[in-house]
Amino acid sequence: MKGYWHIVALSALVAGISVLLEWNLFIVIFIWLAYLFASQRLKILPLLLSLISFLFFYHYFPPIESEVSSKVYSNESSILQGKIIQAPIIQENKIELVVEDHITTDKVMVIYFPDELETNPHETISLKYGASCVVHGETEYPEGASNPGEFDYRQFLLKKDIAKQIIVNNLTDIECDGASFLHRFIYLRQLLTQQAPDSISDYTAAWVNALVLGDDSLLDQSVIRLFQDWGLSHILAISGLHIGIVVGLIYVLLIKTTAMTKEKAGLVVLLFLPLYAVLAGGEPSVLRASAMVVLFIILRRMKILVSPLDVISIVFLLLLLFDRFMIYHIGFQFSFLVTFGIILTRNWLSRVSSSFYQVLIISFISQMVILPIQLHYFSLFQPLSILLNLVIIPYFSIFVIPFMFFFLLFSFLPESILHAFDILFIGIHHKALLFIEWVDQHFNYPLYVSELSVSFFICYYACFVISLVYIEWGRLKKAFLGFTLLTLLLVGYAALPYYSAKGTVTMLDIGQGDAFIIELPYREGVIMVDAGAKFTFEDMEPSSSVYERIIKPYMRSRGIHEIDALFITHEDLDHFGSLEFMAFDGVVKEVYVSDYYEFRADLSRKLMENQVPVQRVQAGEVVDIYGQLFTVLSPVKDKQRANENSLVLYTKIGGRSWLFTGDISKEEELEMMKNYQVQADIIKIAHHGSNTSSAPVFLQSLQSKDAFISVGRNNSYGHPTKEVIETLEELGIRIFRTDEHGAVQFIFEGDVAWFETFLPN
Repeated sequence: MKGYWHIVALSALVAGISVLLEWNLFIVIFIWLAYLFASQRLKILPLLLSLISFLFFYHYFPPIESEVSSKVYSNESSILQGKIIQAPIIQENKIELVVEDHITTDKVMVIYFPDELETNPHETISLKYGASCVVHGETEYPEGASNPGEFDYRQFLLKKDIAKQIIVNNLTDIECDGASFLHRFIYLRQLLTQQAPDSISDYTAAWVNALVLGDDSLLDQSVIRLFQDWGLSHILAISGLHIGIVVGLIYVLLIKTTAMTKEKAGLVVLLFLPLYAVLAGGEPSVLRASAMVVLFIILRRMKILVSPLDVISIVFLLLLLFDRFMIYHIGFQFSFLVTFGIILTRNWLSRVSSSFYQVLIISFISQMVILPIQLHYFSLFQPLSILLNLVIIPYFSIFVIPFMFFFLLFSFLPESILHAFDILFIGIHHKALLFIEWVDQHFNYPLYVSELSVSFFICYYACFVISLVYIEWGRLKKAFLGFTLLTLLLVGYAALPYYSAKGTVTMLDIGQGDAFIIELPYREGVIMVDAGAKFTFEDMEPSSSVYERIIKPYMRSRGIHEIDALFITHEDLDHFGSLEFMAFDGVVKEVYVSDYYEFRADLSRKLMENQVPVQRVQAGEVVDIYGQLFTVLSPVKDKQRANENSLVLYTKIGGRSWLFTGDISKEEELEMMKNYQVQADIIKIAHHGSNTSSAPVFLQSLQSKDAFISVGRNNSYGHPTKEVIETLEELGIRIFRTDEHGAVQFIFEGDVAWFETFLPN
């Protein structure tokens, strides 16, 4: 079987793709294997093992439910008896346990949100890996995404074999006893993460925990997002880079100091790496890297020579047998793809004498091999990230990661010494992060690509592999042509919206608030009407969650770089709260408000700082946004109240007339009836369906066919009211509402138009 394990592994991978995409690729894999056998490139034993591998993993991999249900599950009290099967996550603001039910063997996520900022450590001492627990709480099914591009928490849990969760109100509702042997190592990891801040600064401790122990919870979220946007997040995940440094440190300490022979040092590595994999959090990337080193050492001690390609293939199969859900883990996918790509280019790397060019090649291959998967998950690619990786990877490899191990291993040194090194690290690392931020500010030209088809993946990886083969054969001109085709494929896919005759109007589901995005055909313009946010009544400060979780991912998933015009109807946070975050990100070119709109002083200052101009419009004025005309119908005069001063817009999109009403009341509706003879095919129901709006005579005069209601699920206001719904139904108006349908899209192309809801009816 030597030299054939990669074919067995690829057969398993094809089985996984078949399950994931719900395609039966048995014919494809059979033809491919038959061709290899007929051309005498495959012997009978690897042929049979490859077929068995496909059939086994095809039935072994679990299908993940793809359809997100719109059903609202009511919470019900329940008692769960089971065992903690994953390392508990104990943080200041949240505690998470995964408990396997003793009877059904179902995995259940147990979540507790402390009332206070800090949890008493003595209250969590019984929450140990392997402990038997009795949990009292409310069982619920996690909600899935309700908008395009939004992170789907429900799917995330399903890919971990977790279908439901229990929310507990107090730690006393969790009674646990006992622990497994493995808990000792997990507890050691918890001690290491908690003790690091005692000897060094919190800033440095956060990086120690992230880069040595695999816990990035203490890192600033803005830093994590910056690394994600620039394709640097692999540095924050413990992987082959970190394992290589660990092995190097052990060999330097043991062999260079003549403390041990190579054989004994290899035995130390063999014993230490599995322990370190647990201490580092047991993520797939660290498991892959550790397993490959361990397997290499074992086979070498057994005097069995195997290729790196065989080793990675065997580890791939073993990890999937260990956990079949690992195939869905992004870290697993990235780690194996990058390692596989580097192995394929090892001959190319061996022909290059310059270390600089070797690092450049590795950075290039690492980025290109995971690019389609990265686009699938994040819809974003920074072309300059390859060059940035060229600078940042050596910086972390040579300076940061060794420094982090130094702080952890030599924490017993006097505080004065640690403090001096701490200051040195902070001074240098702060400047390095400032450099990345500077690059982000001045060279932020991302490509947004989304909704990748299977044909894109096939074409991309076909060109990529063929180009690598040509490099291995020394045919550099043909390899360059292959990479050029890759670039054209990528740029062409990113440019598709600019060649598409389709346009859309999307009512995003942001809960109790409004956010509409209008995309004109051929991407001639992108316009928003309102950009609401969540907030608390205590401080009336908007949260960035709606922008970060819904608006921003939607824009990226649609290839939208910026909003050409943002109409804010009035001063309520559920209509304008996300504006400041959008302005800070530089995605808003211009804001339109009424003459009577009163800006908060802090928001006005932020708009000026980010150079976002504000245009004021009056009733009767026509606003032209790249040929899309919006007529302002209200407010005619200052009503001294935000809702009543709502900006009302009339426009025609996709052959239909539209009326956006903000939160106006019945009085303003009746005024518009007197001032204008307006008919609107589609109306945005005012004030989320409150009975203070939507006068029956007004709705009747509009002769609307469809109504959009933006409203939160189980909101405390009782929106939309029964009265408004009955009026709409009596008038025969079709109703689309975000609490039931999620995001709603009106899609048009030429004279043809239709509606689509994100959640099934």
